[in-house]
Amino acid sequence: SDSKKNQPLRFLKNNYVLLTPAEEILQINPISDEYATPKFFRKTGPVYADIEQGKVYIRKEVNQIIETLQKGKSVFLSGNAASGKTVLSRVIAKNCIENKQHVFFINLKLQQESLDIYKLLEETNNLVQQTQNSLIIIEDAHLKADLINTFLSKKNNDWPQLLITARDSYNEKLSKDEIDYFKILEKPILYPAETIEKIILNFFHDNNWNKNEKLEREIKKVSKGNLWLLSYVLRSIKKTNGEKIHRKLIIEEVRKDLNSISLNNNFLYVRILITLSVLYRFEMPTDIRFLYEKFSKDPDVIENAMRTLCQMGEIVMIQKAKHTLYGLPHSALADLYFQFSKDSKWEYDKVYGDEKYFIWSYFISKKLGT
Repeated sequence: SDSKKNQPLRFLKNNYVLLTPAEEILQINPISDEYATPKFFRKTGPVYADIEQGKVYIRKEVNQIIETLQKGKSVFLSGNAASGKTVLSRVIAKNCIENKQHVFFINLKLQQESLDIYKLLEETNNLVQQTQNSLIIIEDAHLKADLINTFLSKKNNDWPQLLITARDSYNEKLSKDEIDYFKILEKPILYPAETIEKIILNFFHDNNWNKNEKLEREIKKVSKGNLWLLSYVLRSIKKTNGEKIHRKLIIEEVRKDLNSISLNNNFLYVRILITLSVLYRFEMPTDIRFLYEKFSKDPDVIENAMRTLCQMGEIVMIQKAKHTLYGLPHSALADLYFQFSKDSKWEYDKVYGDEKYFIWSYFISKKLGT
């Protein structure tokens, strides 16, 4: 019946394991001051307060994507790492919620190990029975491109609308003889270069700096289309009053971020982040059992540190069967942290030792063999 298909969010939330209500992802009712206080470039992706208070640049593609969804079509957003796909999906989710749509997320950074195709199909079909107006957003589909491709092969006209984000390289995970079902989705053209240009112009305007085309070109060149790197570049040039870029100042901004989470000069948190960055540059999480071994610490000490870092939004936890793995919110951040470790005092006291040996020892570790 129609009444059954318009169940309140509370009912929908309690009946799903894989699908997470967008209200939770966006922290519409913040669980702490951390999410109530607006921020630029939040590491885990923007929340309601960031978007509502103007801390997020609203790209022109947003209206185009919303119009496509309003026509009943599903959308596929692809782009390079840190090109703004997550920001787009969160802004669109907020808009859809405000238009009384039920929106659910699947975040594959957190759920890639627990995602099951049969469970996903079951929950999707259940959603069809329970509400007429819903949207499922699947973030980072490239991490499980083969599974999501199978999911899309089952799509029918009764399904909820879909908004899927992935890196351009997603099809490398598909076999050569496999049909690419991502192509059945509408694929809007994204303009990341234009977005970066607008962010730079807004930043100059907010700081009352005159337009500087030479510096703007240099900022674009150094940031390489990476929004995380752009945030550190912009912060660094404030030190020169918008006159020039110094690489050392960029690294100094990374250092300040890392030092800000060191409690009472305890650098365990920083050492953990740098260690996780070695593997997460390739979007590979690290098993906590390896961290016990690496730091020669009481497991309780490491577990408490990981729990605190998760609460701070500095790392993400990924559950795999009976084991727990951890990664960083974005591989672009891992690149910056790893580069920082090579350009500072950490170069002489690497917590991970030789990079290649670290990766090799991780994969042959006897402790990870079960």
